[in-house]
Amino acid sequence: MVHLGAHGTLEWLPGKAVALSENCDPAVLTSGIPVVYPFIVNNPGEAAAAKRRLGAVTIGHMTPPVMKAGLSGDMAELETLIDEYAEADGMDRRRVTLLRRDILDRASRMGVLSESGVRPSDGDESEALARLDAYLCDVKDLQIRDGLHVFGQMAPKKC
Repeated sequence: MVHLGAHGTLEWLPGKAVALSENCDPAVLTSGIPVVYPFIVNNPGEAAAAKRRLGAVTIGHMTPPVMKAGLSGDMAELETLIDEYAEADGMDRRRVTLLRRDILDRASRMGVLSESGVRPSDGDESEALARLDAYLCDVKDLQIRDGLHVFGQMAPKKC
């Protein structure tokens, strides 16, 4: 039997944790059939339970490749405006005022203000921009999956 995926049923059935008898639920259900269980390498605890309770042969596999989420579309434009605001700050008060209003209006329309925890009623626009900038940096730096590991194949070089 090949069991794919974590959190299987067999290894968590009621009964003894170790030294199972032929009458224990996992043994009854597998009926002596060998269990091959590919497990992700960052989850050794559950692999140990599968070995202990099922007598499974566990095969470690790599975690999925990841990449930074980055920003695109409106979010990238918003980040560019915030960068322009930072460059203009202290040099061109009129431009700073226009950029601040544009950034906060766009962020509000996009729903990013509420997502970042900024409330327009707080009144401190400089603090709102700082929090918005921090939020965009957090989103941009999030690690997201970039494909899946394929058994028997090396990870692509870009990983």
